[in-house]
Amino acid sequence: MNKLFILALIPLIIGCKTFQKEIVIPRDTIQSAIDKKFPFDRSMIVMRITLMEPKIYFKETNIGINLRYWGSYLEKEIEGKIDLNGHIRYEKGAFYMDSLQLVEATLNEKEFSSDGKFQKILVNLIKNYLECFPLYKLKQSDIKQNLARLLLRDISVDGDSLKIIIGL
Repeated sequence: MNKLFILALIPLIIGCKTFQKEIVIPRDTIQSAIDKKFPFDRSMIVMRITLMEPKIYFKETNIGINLRYWGSYLEKEIEGKIDLNGHIRYEKGAFYMDSLQLVEATLNEKEFSSDGKFQKILVNLIKNYLECFPLYKLKQSDIKQNLARLLLRDISVDGDSLKIIIGL
């Protein structure tokens, strides 16, 4: 949609005492975007890893992801699960996972320590991968979503959905 048209709408909106709209993005929509990025394979000098079966969840105001992994580390077979939790970042009309922190991890069916080299490599690999692609992009063809680019006020979690508040 033409940006001039949207800019022309702003005086009309400002004339209103208060203007607030919400856009709701269901977890299933975000899950679909994530599913397209998996499985993910990476080989490095000391390890080869495959990440799979991502499950998105919302907890309070955060977004989280559970993943399964398998591969090899220092020539030993490994497999396990990892749970990361973080925030939603908005940038240029798109939403990204951000500031992911480890919640829980297993290595060959046992919890593993938070100070191990393998865990640091694995967490950094996942963070770098997930934080660089958008979970959702606002649609330029949708007037509410196009306004959100200009008038974004808040991003929050509401049950099993991401809620975007636009307004003045």
